[in-house]
Amino acid sequence: MIRGSRIASALRWLVPLLVTSALLYGLLSEHRDAFARIDAASLLRLAPIMLVYAFASLGVDGLALARLSHHAGRESDVLTCARIKAASYALAIVNYALGAAALVVLFRRRVGHSLQGALGIVATSSLTDLAMLVAVMATIAAATGGDGPTLHRGVAAAVAVATIGGLAVLRAPFPLGPLERIRGLDVFRPIRTAPLRVLLELAALRIAFVLLFVAMGIGSLWSFSIDVPLGPAAFGMAVIALVGALPIAVAGLGTVQFAAVELYDTWADPATLVACSLAMQAAMVVVRGGTALVFAREFTAEAVAASRAGADGDDARGEGEDVARARR
Repeated sequence: MIRGSRIASALRWLVPLLVTSALLYGLLSEHRDAFARIDAASLLRLAPIMLVYAFASLGVDGLALARLSHHAGRESDVLTCARIKAASYALAIVNYALGAAALVVLFRRRVGHSLQGALGIVATSSLTDLAMLVAVMATIAAATGGDGPTLHRGVAAAVAVATIGGLAVLRAPFPLGPLERIRGLDVFRPIRTAPLRVLLELAALRIAFVLLFVAMGIGSLWSFSIDVPLGPAAFGMAVIALVGALPIAVAGLGTVQFAAVELYDTWADPATLVACSLAMQAAMVVVRGGTALVFAREFTAEAVAASRAGADGDDARGEGEDVARARR
């Protein structure tokens, strides 16, 4: 048992590193001149765009989390929630799921939420993020006549309907039979019980967050002189936001580069697209890592320590079970 716990803990860190390494190795082996396309002029254009995005998106996150904390029964100001979010960047850089776990830990320790309350806040935020992201994707696809890259508007609309429909089912006024036990979990309580006004406010904030990312991505393309029509550019960046959030790579490195080449190869050569997406992702890691250290240093240390303690706790529980079995 102890060996299994240690392997699971190691895999949470190693799998994203392996996926990122494999994808980047393949892309950079095929497009060896990608790094040569990253020049000082492009980086100077990119830097202010990334800084504006980082602080604006952190402000939106702080507002949304403060609203959710209030509904969950604990008051927390926007600045504290923004610092908690910034602290989670240290782990989210490695893996999105680790960042979510850090948020749960910090909402419990710093705001005083129960475990279920903290899980509810993070789950509600994540589900709303996903719903609004696919809603934006479907809207862009419909507005551009379905000419967005690689994904037909019908598929985008189906994903949007399924995601938003799932949220609606959680609030349905009728029993769901065998699924009622799942809907009744405390982690879904904020979605089930929040007033419609609160959910609409949260949806508006998450749409603003998605649009900030899309604008930052379009600015990144501009920084590298990649001229993509507005519709495909916006749709592609929404897809990249979804791909980058998958917890299978370090900060989306590798997966984002692969997606960028697939999405935009009509308008730029692959080496330039790899260079642009690498610069965008690297800048995001640097800015968010710096934000975590500068604005939430003690929160960041606490989140990392809690993550390590959790892994050690898993090992200790496994060792205790082994000893108990040996005594029997």
